[in-house]
Amino acid sequence: MKVAIYLNFITLLFLSTSCNTNSVSQVPAIKGKLYNGDSTNLKDLSKNKITLINSWFIGCNPCMLEMPSLNKVYNKYKNNNKVCFLTIAANSYEDIDQFFTGDSLNIYHNLYLSYGLDGINLPVLCAVSKSNVIKEKTHNNKTSISLSPSVKEMAQLSKLLKSNAYPTTILYNKNGIEVDRSFSFNKENPQEFISKIEHKIDSLLNN
Repeated sequence: MKVAIYLNFITLLFLSTSCNTNSVSQVPAIKGKLYNGDSTNLKDLSKNKITLINSWFIGCNPCMLEMPSLNKVYNKYKNNNKVCFLTIAANSYEDIDQFFTGDSLNIYHNLYLSYGLDGINLPVLCAVSKSNVIKEKTHNNKTSISLSPSVKEMAQLSKLLKSNAYPTTILYNKNGIEVDRSFSFNKENPQEFISKIEHKIDSLLNN
């Protein structure tokens, strides 16, 4: 049986909204629960640290494609106490747990396996409290699955990040001021993405 996964149209409507990016951007006070951890606030975790965050959600194709490259960057700096690296998931803790640990029949974990994400150890802050609404429809032996996230919570997250694009990777200096958000992943040349992030982080560490 073939399975196709779609985002509900209300998500697409949400992604078309605009965000104000005119003011100086600082590390946002995003609250949530760390996967396999406690409830926390991004602003507290990033205090006096060079901070790299990446926003994503389950079902976002470009988000899934760049994860292995982000994981390589994370593994390089994970033991550096001057660097805070965190991915911000627009999903609930329950959804993220299914994504990483569900069985092969689970919709979310099936996505995890299909993108070859086994071994990914990225730190995740679950920034949404409500789980996706899942609807299945079968026609001619093909099953389509619609994922409907909490649009209200995603809109709030978008406002804090000053971005309505997923994925978005943002780098802040140790004073919490945004340095760069122009990191664009190209599946044909993932090393370029990795090298640009590492160069920016190393430059901040050496200043």
